[in-house]
Amino acid sequence: MVKTALEEFAFLIPLLPALAFVITFFFGRKMSSGGAIVPILAIAASFVISFIITLRLLANPGEVVSQSYSWFAVLNIGVLIDPLAAVMLSMVSFVSLLIHIYAVSYMSHDSGKPRYFAETALFTAAMLSLILSDNILQLFVSWELVGLCSYLLIGFWFEKPSAAAAAKKAFLTTRVGDVLFLTGIIVLTSDLLKIAGGFPAGTYLLRFDEIFSYIPQLSALQANIFGFEISHLTIITLLFFGGQ
Repeated sequence: MVKTALEEFAFLIPLLPALAFVITFFFGRKMSSGGAIVPILAIAASFVISFIITLRLLANPGEVVSQSYSWFAVLNIGVLIDPLAAVMLSMVSFVSLLIHIYAVSYMSHDSGKPRYFAETALFTAAMLSLILSDNILQLFVSWELVGLCSYLLIGFWFEKPSAAAAAKKAFLTTRVGDVLFLTGIIVLTSDLLKIAGGFPAGTYLLRFDEIFSYIPQLSALQANIFGFEISHLTIITLLFFGGQ
C-alpha cells in the first residue's frame, strides 16, 4: 500500500486532542475563552487527517492503515484503521469539533471553562484512541478514560447535589461492566499465553490480528461450568459483551 503523507501521521489523531488537554488544563486560565481555541484547532486537525484517510480507504476498501510502536518489549501501542474505523474517526472528530465550537458561547459565562475544555479534549482523545486501537489492552485503557471523562463531565457542576449524585451513579454503574471487561481480557491473555507458550519473540500477543489467528485454539479450550462444557471463546465473548 502506498501511503499518503497524512496517513503517516495517523497517530496524531488521538494525540493532538490529548496534548490539547494538557495545554488547556495547565494554561487555559491565562487564555481567552478558557483556552477553547487549543482543543478546537487540535480536533480540527484530527478531523482533517481522519477525513483524508477515510476518503483513501473508502476508495480502497481492502486496505488498512497500520502503525505499531513497541512498549515494554512484549506490548505495543498501535494504530489500526480500516474503512469502518475511518468513518467512525471522521464522525467522532467532526461532532466533537462542533460541540467545542458551540461550547465557546454556551460556556462563556462559566468560570470553569478551562476545566470543561480540558475534560472534553481528553474525552475526544479517549474516544479516538478507542476506535483506532490495534490491541485489546490499549482499547481497555481508552475505554477506561472514556468512562472517567463521562464521570467528570456528568458531575461538572459538582456544587449541585443532583449533578454529583448522577456522576456517582454513572461511575458505579460503569465499573460493573469494566470488571467484566477486564476479567475477559485476563482470561483471554491467560489462554493465549498457554497456547503460545509465553510471549512469542517478535510478535505482540495482544494485537487483534494475533488474537484472531488463535481463534481455532481458543474455541478448542473447554471449561466445565455447572456440568456444561463451554468453550473458553464463548466465556471470553460473554465477558466482553457484559463489559459493554
